[in-house]
Parts: sequence; C-alpha cells; structure tokens
Amino acid sequence: MKIGLVGVGGMGAVHYHNYAAIKGAQVAALVGTTPADHQRAAQWQLPMYESITAMCEATDVELVDICTPTFLHKDMALESLKNRK
Repeated sequence: MKIGLVGVGGMGAVHYHNYAAIKGAQVAALVGTTPADHQRAAQWQLPMYESITAMCEATDVELVDICTPTFLHKDMALESLKNRK
C-alpha cells in the first residue's frame, strides 16, 4: 500500500519508521511546508507536496496518514476524502 504522509515532524517520523517495518507498506510521498519538512523529504528521498490535493493529483498514493497537530485533522481529513483517500 502506498501511503501519503501529511506532516513530517515528530509524529510523522514515528509513522514513517513504523511503516518501514510493515510488509507491503510504503511511504511514497509527503505533505509539508516548513524548511525542516523539506530537509526530511530530501533525507528520506521522497517527493514533497504543499497540499494533500497536490500530492493526490501527482501520485498514486492509496492512503493518507495525517500526522499533524490534532486541531488540523478535520480539514485535512475532509480534503483527503474529497480526493477519494
């Protein structure tokens, strides 16, 4: 399963490393906006997008994993659903 990881700070890093241990799971793309997010994308050698919609349009991710602060989850979950993820 190809996963799009939204938020690549502390929790995103935990999820990234946990997916690496799951057979069949692959983090395929990231969503983030900060310089630190872009550094992590370069370190992990993954494409970085500015929004969930941009990521979904440009990739074939099957699942969106939201790893941002909780107060951001509702809008991000709705955006993911609009993109059929």
